[in-house]
Amino acid sequence: MEGIDKNLYKTYNKLVHEVPMARKYVVVNWCMGNVCNYHCSYCPDILHDGSIGWYDYEIVERFCTKVYNHYKPRKIYYEFTGGEITMWKDFPKISKYLHDLDKKNAIGIISNASRTLRWWKEYKNLIDHVSLSFHAEEGDPNHFIEVVKEIKDTTKTHVNMMMHFNKIGFKKCIDLADEIIKIGNVSIALQPLLIEFQDTMYGYSEEQMRIIDNQTELYESKIEWTKEYPIYRGPMKMVETKTKQEQVVAPHLFIANKLNSWKGWKCSAGVEQIVVDVDGSVWRGWCKVGELLGWVDKVKIDTGFGSHATATKPGLPVQIDFPKDPIICDKDFCHCNFDIMSTKEKV
Repeated sequence: MEGIDKNLYKTYNKLVHEVPMARKYVVVNWCMGNVCNYHCSYCPDILHDGSIGWYDYEIVERFCTKVYNHYKPRKIYYEFTGGEITMWKDFPKISKYLHDLDKKNAIGIISNASRTLRWWKEYKNLIDHVSLSFHAEEGDPNHFIEVVKEIKDTTKTHVNMMMHFNKIGFKKCIDLADEIIKIGNVSIALQPLLIEFQDTMYGYSEEQMRIIDNQTELYESKIEWTKEYPIYRGPMKMVETKTKQEQVVAPHLFIANKLNSWKGWKCSAGVEQIVVDVDGSVWRGWCKVGELLGWVDKVKIDTGFGSHATATKPGLPVQIDFPKDPIICDKDFCHCNFDIMSTKEKV
């Protein structure tokens, strides 16, 4: 996959899924809690300080079933994250339940790969896709590689190298990336870090940015693929509908090249995907565009004064206002790979 064609970027008017399978799935991305065994300096406290524990299993099952019943017969890809999702004791249970509910359901996780090889060996068959994030401040490169080797033949595996901005951390990431691409059948991205996960990158040197900007040539192009995997979310395709020009682009490259703005475009976030934040609130995307859609464990109550309150009452049905139509983006930037992977059309 080559670098972004800057001329096409100026004129294209659609961003669509390159992979046919991705067009058939609705994706649910759920931040289940903020319990994490890592405490990276660049990670906001709300994502790792342990102040929000894991949900009770019954709440998770109820919400996931609600989503499934609403969208069927469309297929659902449930992607769970945290915190460190592999620390949630009920993850294997919910994965088995959702696979039993419908064999077309798919399960993915975002993990730092820190659990033991024994854990990955026992549960890898319950996971259809895994994104492994390497964090130079906390991660053990040797263990990380062993986990990749263990799961790659049964589970579609992607590696995000969280590119540290200091020289030691950056080199640690590069050294590991050099080893990862030798394994084969594993995709990789050099992910620049954003301050507070917003729109400003940390202060990378010119040489560091050269490597990040040229990662397609330096890394992706060198990966050997000998096996095909289901792809539930993946590269997007820029399309200029009049000239029929098009180019396939990995989502992280939009961010790395600072070409991640679709303000004023029609976006299918909420139609092709929904997200659940760590507090249980449900939104179209991580950008929080549009209105709150609901809660996983609360219900709306009509106060009679034109407003709504929320109340937590165990056993009550989950109420979610599932969007039926795309929304006009009002955000200056799209910070998250997940949100970029929604169909967009210039208005």
